Amino acid sequence: MPKSLIILAFITLVIITPLFSAKSTKDINRKSPSKEAASEDNTQGVTLEDYLKIILKSNPEIEEAKQGIAFYKGFVDEANGASYPKITFLGIVAPTPAIKGDINNSSIDWGKWGPFMRGQIDVQLPLYTFGRIPLGREAAINAMSVEKEKVKEVKCVVIHRAKEIYYGYIFAYSAYHNVITSAEENLAKAIETAEEEYDLGSGKVTKADVSRLKVGRAELLRRKATAEKFMDLTKTAIARFIGYKDPDKLKIAITEIEPEKLELKPLEFYVQRGFQNNPQWNQLQYGLRARKAFLQFEKSFNNPVLFLGARAYGGYAPHFDDQKSYFANDPFNELGGALFVGLKWELDFSRRGKIGRAEAEYQKLIEKEKFARGGIYLLIKKAYAEIVEAKKQMKADYDGYRAALGWMGFSFLAFQSGTGEAKDALEGLAAVALYHFNYYDSIFNYNMALARLSQVVGEEVTQLKY
Repeated sequence: MPKSLIILAFITLVIITPLFSAKSTKDINRKSPSKEAASEDNTQGVTLEDYLKIILKSNPEIEEAKQGIAFYKGFVDEANGASYPKITFLGIVAPTPAIKGDINNSSIDWGKWGPFMRGQIDVQLPLYTFGRIPLGREAAINAMSVEKEKVKEVKCVVIHRAKEIYYGYIFAYSAYHNVITSAEENLAKAIETAEEEYDLGSGKVTKADVSRLKVGRAELLRRKATAEKFMDLTKTAIARFIGYKDPDKLKIAITEIEPEKLELKPLEFYVQRGFQNNPQWNQLQYGLRARKAFLQFEKSFNNPVLFLGARAYGGYAPHFDDQKSYFANDPFNELGGALFVGLKWELDFSRRGKIGRAEAEYQKLIEKEKFARGGIYLLIKKAYAEIVEAKKQMKADYDGYRAALGWMGFSFLAFQSGTGEAKDALEGLAAVALYHFNYYDSIFNYNMALARLSQVVGEEVTQLKY
């Protein structure tokens, strides 16, 4: 939320001479930070939970990240398929001249031609691969799990950004309707009262006081336009993200910012949950498993593969004399097959380089884990500290707001009775506006601190359901 809205309250109201009637003072006292201060009933509008549910279903960033899962699922399917039989078929058809005779005496008849057909089927079923297939499958599954955690990380980022926009709109709406609009109304009354007092010549109001009020109104109108622009932009962003075509007709359920509900647990609880659910940490853990399995997978190519094999073959050439002897090699007219157990062993001297690269990638992740552990802890502790700080600020600003209301009330009564100065009433009014803004600001900071803790822990820590 831009701090210009907070500065607005202080700059504008400090220059306002408090010449309000007693009725105006009562109006200000009723503008407390509560549900009753909402300017309109939007209870049937879009809640934060509705907003987040819609975004999680249709966000293109999330859909893009999901394609990484589909990519590595292909590797999983490939690894699973390696345990199935590998079937190869080769078939040929060719024209050949007729051949007559046997192994001792044969002749070619170039005047007579016919088709020569031959087919062969080979089947290999792995029986024992010394861990190659299981290791390949493990590497692929863990790589796909890394992509799943990347999707979760994108979701956490999208949710955090969505909360910032939603809370920003509610913050601006609260400040606009509960402070700026009220100040505008009171300014109009103050100017009217000041001009009347000045015209009467009572001496309570000088020409400078009236001018200061009008300068304050000009500054207020200027800042009001900025606040309206911010509300319009954030509401348009909300509408865009949920696919709402007309932002002006979009209703937001909450009309005054409130702190999200949370019973804050000890820091150790969130640290433990973070190391279980943080998507960046989980990506590292799955990545380590994938790299380790891949390293062993590369090494497994140095071992043989035991397989069950089968081969069936046949040839047919009607214009060739068929050889009846089993000792005659006759590829033109034959039918045969065999079932056997085989051992395949490839000695690839380039494998050493592949193993070295896999080892280096694995070691890189091991080193990354060492500093990532401390980094995750610091992120959680920082978010936790921000919650504690914002909670204290929220209470301090609310207490300051209530105290400022009493200060302003007494100073106004003194000013109206002629026993007090306009300066005291002015400072009281400025304090009310400042702490009212600060209270909303501290709620916004508190909610965003909760959002940051949810992001780094990897799960929602408040009572929001989406």
